[in-house]
Amino acid sequence: MKIVIAPDSFKGVLSAHDAAAVIASGVAKFLDETGDSEGEIILTPIADGGEGTAAALAAANKATEVACDSITPDGTPIRAGYYFSQDILTAYIDQAAAGGLPLVPPSRRNPFRLSSFGTGLLIADALRRGARNVIIGIGGSATIDGGIGALQALGAKFLDEYGISVDIPANAAHLDKVGRIDTEALRLRLAGRRIVAAVDVDSPLTGERGAAVVFGPQKGASPEDVVRLDNSLRRFACVAEMTERPGFAIHPGSGAGGGLAYGLSAIAGAELVSGSRLILEQTGLADRLKGADILITGEGSCDRQTLMHKAPFEAMTLASETGVPAFVLAGKTADEEALSEAGFSGVININEGYGPGDGNPLAPPVAASRLAAAAYRLMRSLLRKV
Repeated sequence: MKIVIAPDSFKGVLSAHDAAAVIASGVAKFLDETGDSEGEIILTPIADGGEGTAAALAAANKATEVACDSITPDGTPIRAGYYFSQDILTAYIDQAAAGGLPLVPPSRRNPFRLSSFGTGLLIADALRRGARNVIIGIGGSATIDGGIGALQALGAKFLDEYGISVDIPANAAHLDKVGRIDTEALRLRLAGRRIVAAVDVDSPLTGERGAAVVFGPQKGASPEDVVRLDNSLRRFACVAEMTERPGFAIHPGSGAGGGLAYGLSAIAGAELVSGSRLILEQTGLADRLKGADILITGEGSCDRQTLMHKAPFEAMTLASETGVPAFVLAGKTADEEALSEAGFSGVININEGYGPGDGNPLAPPVAASRLAAAAYRLMRSLLRKV
């Protein structure tokens, strides 16, 4: 029996790598009990552009982890890591490493005071190391600044109506002040370099499905803040597109990462790609599924949003093309009927049957134990159906 295990991360609880190993332990227990000495377990951690994207791409390309000085969205100094391949001069960066929401205490989650500057510092460090290609997983951010902070860290100058540069690090509060953008230093730094923004959502920059409206509330924005942020992003895009690439504000995915995807694409010339598809291609999941009997994927919360081209959905789609049944394990589940209709052979809630006294499901040891047990039970249930 050949089992391919390709989960996304259980965000904030288990990395994709750890989740894959835990699921494998449950499957291995089943194979040992059934005496299947020829059973083959293939581990392929995946991601969709959010947290864990850099690690998944680094594993597929044998890149090593490096670290540099940066700052969190609220300006706190940190050492942040990313991955670099000297062989192919490529850096793999998660926006969340220096710009993630967990880096900002709830009491400080004011999107007008938070900046993507720290993410720009990671990109700048990769360029100094000689990176010719920089792939950034856009997702899990605390910011909604249109990428103004990151671009500033890369050399872009944002000038007000008097030609005076806005404060450093710039944040969403500065968007309305920008009257002109000087990209000369930015262009010199990026000359001959390729930037790829791997996005995990298809939201445009502004509007009802935009960065502020959809993601603002979870980042600390009040209803009034959301309206102000959306208007500020709209105005910023108008200024940017007077001299840069027009039309990117409505491009699917430009709203990812609080609009960092927009800033990198419209002003820095980055390519916008689907994070999940990029990772599946680079990890060779399609080839690994050849001859497989089952695919087990997973994520923290599996519901209708999973069908918006999240990593488990893309993995299932690949599996279905070769007739491999795909099962998804998750900490939370909803919309099971829609998920089944989309092609999942089974949707399993790993916390089903446990009560409040059985441990905190968000504690990594508890989640790992339940995930392994769920994988074991899944394999047992499939055996009974044979």
